[in-house]
Amino acid sequence: MSDQESSRNRSIDMLKGILIIEVITLHFPLAESIRSEFIFPFWINFAVPSFLFFSGYVQSFSIERRKIQCMEEAYNKRFIIEKCIRFLLPYSIFFVFEQIFFRVIGIYTVGIVRYGLLALLFDYLTGGKGQGSYFVPIVIQMVFVFPLVYFRIKKHRFRGLIEIFLINLGYEVIKQAYGMNDAEYRLLIFRYLFIIGCGCYAALYDPEKKLKNILLTIGSMTVGILFIILFSYTSYGEHAKIFTYWQNTSLFTVLYLAPILFVIVKKCHIKCRPLEIVGKASFYIFLVQMAYYIYFHSEVGFQTAGISEYITSVLVCVAIGILFYQITDPVLKRTRI
Repeated sequence: MSDQESSRNRSIDMLKGILIIEVITLHFPLAESIRSEFIFPFWINFAVPSFLFFSGYVQSFSIERRKIQCMEEAYNKRFIIEKCIRFLLPYSIFFVFEQIFFRVIGIYTVGIVRYGLLALLFDYLTGGKGQGSYFVPIVIQMVFVFPLVYFRIKKHRFRGLIEIFLINLGYEVIKQAYGMNDAEYRLLIFRYLFIIGCGCYAALYDPEKKLKNILLTIGSMTVGILFIILFSYTSYGEHAKIFTYWQNTSLFTVLYLAPILFVIVKKCHIKCRPLEIVGKASFYIFLVQMAYYIYFHSEVGFQTAGISEYITSVLVCVAIGILFYQITDPVLKRTRI
């Protein structure tokens, strides 16, 4: 690995550390007036899409580093299993803990205690319980979908990215046409396909500094900003015909987000060791905050949340997540090719 790649990876770890704190903040029970005052729709709300952008970016380098040249190599059984285990092992450990812990303390009754093994399996496949549980199925789907995105963009460059955008848009239309409910919609990776493609494109190409690219960037961000204002600061979202679920992170908001992230990954080489540690453990911290907020809601109550509860939430989730990572990561390293 070159010094530049090492610097870039450390910077991304640092950025992921910031993002996971944003996730904890996003799920903390703050008043809507505070969210609006601190313009959450323009930064905090984008924590998960930003994670997926970085995932597309890093996985592109992984494929390049391994010199994978075709689909057959990308879908090598050992390669796919390794990537799945990277997420499924910590998730499975977390899921068992979640099921046991919340039954012992009497909070959580959905699953085997109430409905049997079938409900337990359903819970497992849909990401468990808690804030952001849909993210686990999304990252597992990404293992299988990403090579298709990568080779499309690798072959067709910007045209390939536009094709990914149209597939993402098509999913939104199909969702509306067939009356897909929010529970089904949130679990499928297609709603995040374009932001993943943007991460892939950022890894593979440095666009030329031409006037048309500058105008494209300005136009993209303008559309994205107008879309965010429309859906976050007016009542238009209540009457939307297509973007009816998770409007703050839907397709057209990515037009605002992607150029910002593109500049960050190309220009940011800042290092901060504590945040890098947090970033490396970000998936584990994500799992911890899912369970934590179930407990927090039951034992503390959303109505009493204040600054001390917020600081406690961040510290507890981060500390336990890092410990979880340090215990599990040595086992994962043995599975790597």
